[in-house]
Amino acid sequence: MKRICLLALTLAVVAACANGPLATPRQASPAFFPPAPTSIATSTPAVQTVPPLFSAAPSASSIPIASALASGSSASPLPVLHTPLPPGRYTKTGFVPTIEFTVGDGWSGQQVAQGYFDIEQNPTSPDVIAVQFANLNGASLGALIDQATSQPNTKVIDQGEITIDGRPGVYATVETTDPADTHPPVFRPVLSTAAGPLSIASGRRLQINLVEVSSGFLAVLIGGSMAKWDETLAQAQPVVDSVTIAD
Repeated sequence: MKRICLLALTLAVVAACANGPLATPRQASPAFFPPAPTSIATSTPAVQTVPPLFSAAPSASSIPIASALASGSSASPLPVLHTPLPPGRYTKTGFVPTIEFTVGDGWSGQQVAQGYFDIEQNPTSPDVIAVQFANLNGASLGALIDQATSQPNTKVIDQGEITIDGRPGVYATVETTDPADTHPPVFRPVLSTAAGPLSIASGRRLQINLVEVSSGFLAVLIGGSMAKWDETLAQAQPVVDSVTIAD
């Protein structure tokens, strides 16, 4: 299963700590950086993964992600933003396609925009961990991953193939070429999402997992700090591995 990282939506959307389209990015948010009034801000984290026994971004070229969507699901809708999530299975009301995922202790919903939402651990920390879900528009998975891996001022750590809930896909892990201790953080565009431009902050790493769905393309992202990437993967991968898609 592939791990996913936090990002920064420039939209106006950025990396993972903001609450709404006009929100101002927090100092340590994960994924979206709001440049204009129409953007969604998040903290400095980028997308990351949460697998319990993962110590680094996956090196294999093919990583399975999730099992089939169970019938008669008892997933609970995500509650109001910033509310701690008790361990259990959740879904995001109104998000298309319908997805479900399971979390353990320490997670809360932090950001929501049209076609985008995330959950985070330690949202006020520079090492915030985020798992993000975003709708993408593109010609193909290949075109989207090429876009994500060819942006200026960024570099690719690894990439390959994945499977999410039985659906074949592709992934790439990226970070910026800026010094990790740049202050304030510098945000670099990575992808265009339905909610706006997605960017990654200096000092953060983002794992981008992409699969095709009936409405277009779905990105499942893991964002975390470069300094604590292994911990990010250990916390986020289990969430990604639990994802199921009812499409």
